[in-house]
Amino acid sequence: MLRGISPLLSPKLLETLYRMGHHDEIIFGDAHFPGESCNDNIIRADGLRIDDLLDAVLPLFVLDHVIDQPVMMMGPLLKIKPTLRLQLIIKKCMTDTMRL
Repeated sequence: MLRGISPLLSPKLLETLYRMGHHDEIIFGDAHFPGESCNDNIIRADGLRIDDLLDAVLPLFVLDHVIDQPVMMMGPLLKIKPTLRLQLIIKKCMTDTMRL
């Protein structure tokens, strides 16, 4: 039995994260993201917020410390910034990754 894994993470998403390696990328897109035109491997998480998914995924996942920006956020305007909660999650995961 696995412990400490968020119930927000589906078995298919956990399998995908498990199989990811160096320099692989994953996109967490909203309902308007054209996923089918970008990739054949689509994992739906209807009704979940992106920051909740990231909050569940990042503690399980080592971010690539070799690249300058291992997490990127898209927004329609440059003035849109990640929520303070998401900024803190990313900062904590980056700090944890640097300790490895």
